[in-house]
Amino acid sequence: MLHGRCDGDALLFSRDLTSEGDTEAVLALRNALDDAGLDLSEELAQMSGPLATPLRQILHIVERLTGLPLHRADNR
Repeated sequence: MLHGRCDGDALLFSRDLTSEGDTEAVLALRNALDDAGLDLSEELAQMSGPLATPLRQILHIVERLTGLPLHRADNR
């Protein structure tokens, strides 16, 4: 969901994702994440200074091996 590849509403309705407690707060967090357009890989790379390029390559390999999206689909 962080990278915009999964529909949070669909995950909730299919019960693949559950939410307990303050549903309004969870919805506000989801909307904030959607609006922020975060890219986990790029955020980490920008913080790594001169190691940014090798880190991007490593994250791409990790993403490919695990199948977990670590970057926004619209950034590649």
